[in-house]
Formats: sequence, C-alpha cells, structure tokens
Amino acid sequence: MPLSPLTHWSQEHIRDIFESRSDTEAMLAIEQTFATSLRATINGKDLAYEDLKQLVQAIRNSSSSRSLKVEWQKAIEFPADEQNRVSAKFP
Repeated sequence: MPLSPLTHWSQEHIRDIFESRSDTEAMLAIEQTFATSLRATINGKDLAYEDLKQLVQAIRNSSSSRSLKVEWQKAIEFPADEQNRVSAKFP
C-alpha cells in the first residue's frame, strides 16, 4: 500500500485533532497520529508528547464554541526527487 502524500496526511490528521467534536476524540486523534515517544520543536522549544496534548487542550479550551475549524491557506506538494535521498537509521 503506497503512502499518501504528506500534504494529504497532514491535512487529514490535523483536521481530526482540532476539529474533533469532543476533547476525548481530540486526544484519541493525537494517539492515532503521534507516537508517545514524540520529540518535536515548536518555535525552537522542545515539545514532548504530553506537551502536545496539553497544547491542543489549551487551544480547544480557548475557543468559546469548542468547535474549531482548520483552514488551509496554502499547501505545496513537491514531486519525488530521486536525486535527493538521505539514508536514515531509526532506533
């Protein structure tokens, strides 16, 4: 089964997380999207899995209607470039 393009994957999962009808659904969407060993950065600051869950919860709590809508203004797909491949090893 081929992988879906990153843009499609991102739009689908971000929508599932932020446009969930309940906090429980939002947390489930995070669990289905990210590994608990997530290590990421936002604006140069480290973000662990639990931090991400807290951030999403805070964003959801800040909405008066609790019903968020994600609007993509622009997404650009680049075609596969076989000349630009990097080997990576994951634990």
